[in-house]
Amino acid sequence: MLHVLVILMLASIALHDSLRSGSGTLAAFYDGAAGWWTVPMTLLPLAALALLALLGARAGAAMLDAGRIEGAALADRACAAARVGAVCVFAAAVLTLGWLDAVRMVIGDVILIDELVALSPALAVFCASWAGHYAIESRIRQAIIMRGLDTGATMYPVPSRARFVLTQFRHQVLLSLVPIMLLMGWAECAERIADYLAANRAVVGGALAWLGALTADRDTRPGVLLGAQLIGVALVLSLAPLALRYVWDTVRLAPGPIRARLEDMCREHNVGVRELLVWRTHGSMINGAVMGLWGRLRYILLTDALLDSLPREQVEAVMAHELGHVRHRHVPWLIAVMLATLLWLSIVASALLRLYIAAAPAPGGGVLLDAAWGLGALGLEIGSMFGILAGAVAVFMFVSRRFEWQADAFAALHLSGGKQVTPEGAGAMAGALEAVGRLNGVPLRRGSWRHGSLALRIARLRALIGRDGARLPIDSTARTIKIGAAAGLLCAAALVAASAWLGF
Repeated sequence: MLHVLVILMLASIALHDSLRSGSGTLAAFYDGAAGWWTVPMTLLPLAALALLALLGARAGAAMLDAGRIEGAALADRACAAARVGAVCVFAAAVLTLGWLDAVRMVIGDVILIDELVALSPALAVFCASWAGHYAIESRIRQAIIMRGLDTGATMYPVPSRARFVLTQFRHQVLLSLVPIMLLMGWAECAERIADYLAANRAVVGGALAWLGALTADRDTRPGVLLGAQLIGVALVLSLAPLALRYVWDTVRLAPGPIRARLEDMCREHNVGVRELLVWRTHGSMINGAVMGLWGRLRYILLTDALLDSLPREQVEAVMAHELGHVRHRHVPWLIAVMLATLLWLSIVASALLRLYIAAAPAPGGGVLLDAAWGLGALGLEIGSMFGILAGAVAVFMFVSRRFEWQADAFAALHLSGGKQVTPEGAGAMAGALEAVGRLNGVPLRRGSWRHGSLALRIARLRALIGRDGARLPIDSTARTIKIGAAAGLLCAAALVAASAWLGF
């Protein structure tokens, strides 16, 4: 859920810049929106939310000390409410109070720097929520250590408050923030280079002058910028794993029986991997992940607690699940699904805006009519933006969950020998999910926006027992999703090309 909050804040910045550049009326509004009042009206609510998180977590810790276990839930709700509130305040400040414009008035429109400065107060609320929640986390970790001493399990020292906050920031915020900011920076650079080439065609000469002519033409400029953006997306998706390896706290998995078995699995399923990494969470998380689209730029990560807490068969189950994502090419297809979804939702939003412009009175009919027209256009633009985002999130949830089910089925089939899903294979993967839920403190029936509930995944695994590995129902479902994504992309691209050709 936190990744969605980060994306919403970045989407607010993108929407602000789009509205500012796309409409003279809104550009004039933003020119006058920022003032001295913008700073207190933005920072004071954010400071109040940070205080809410700290006090709520403190009250929850006091309840926990008094033996009332509902104190942990109170702290969770207070911290979550503060983070959601921070995103709402930030979006309102950027879109209505001119917060981003105020930042740029002070430091200028420096590539990525102005956006990061504008984001920092809201991100500070996130950090305050983790700093407050540390009181709960430390008590839970101490209880786990006491229980682990009795069972002989591997124990990790309780991290300091600063390390806990830094770990949460690295693993929860930077995962979304780094690649999206790289894309935003690439887009800013592309626009500025396009402006330079358009203004200096006679100086640069050759192919650059030709590009400058294309970017100077209002009809061809959007296509050139779109092509540059697509190149940036390809580069970021390819190279982001190299950056994220160091953004997260990772080290190479040491040689030994486990590494040897995991390498054998990669060879068995013909999956190229640059490195197998231990994701150091200081015992706070049991999870696995795969990063990267290409073999030489792909990493598979297993957390320290997973390697220390799960038996070898369940470690193999988690690894097989991650290999299932690679073998079924879930990441590229998820990208294709999202591109098709965003294209079609954008087409619908654009059509609605055109209908509004055609039906509503045009500016020039008086102050009140101009203001009403501008407010209507602004409302439609903002509503379309958040409608597109909500639709994209809904589709992402639907497809992501089914890809998770397919990866679970792949792991169960691998553990069954590859021919037919056996009770032992499905049971091993189901046991791994149960262990992950138990050791992470996640109830089996609690839903996850990306993965769904563990209980549902386990039930689906049990239903696969006895199934032929070549005819698994989830494989058919995933195949339908992929065909739909490919058809949606082709149809949307054809529609956009036809619209451009006909001048719509």
